[in-house]
Amino acid sequence: MPLDRVPSLAKALEVYSAYLMRSPSIRLWVRRVKRFNGQFEVMLQSHHIRSGEGLEATLHRYVLHYNQLLPQSALGSKTPLQAVKAGTS
Repeated sequence: MPLDRVPSLAKALEVYSAYLMRSPSIRLWVRRVKRFNGQFEVMLQSHHIRSGEGLEATLHRYVLHYNQLLPQSALGSKTPLQAVKAGTS
């Protein structure tokens, strides 16, 4: 096949992404990831991190907060920890 007929990687990814987004379960997963990333970005912007150790401590606190204190609507308003303990995850 001539090179001018081979789609670019970007176009191939765009087509594949559009195909995946037709699935309701994929759309739900994407929304969850975007929500997590958005909350994570807000947390990073609200903290003044001055070292690698400071970043590590901040990330550790955030993971604890997300998993143990932040209820998730997808888990029936339970935290991930509560859902795992209840066996609903």
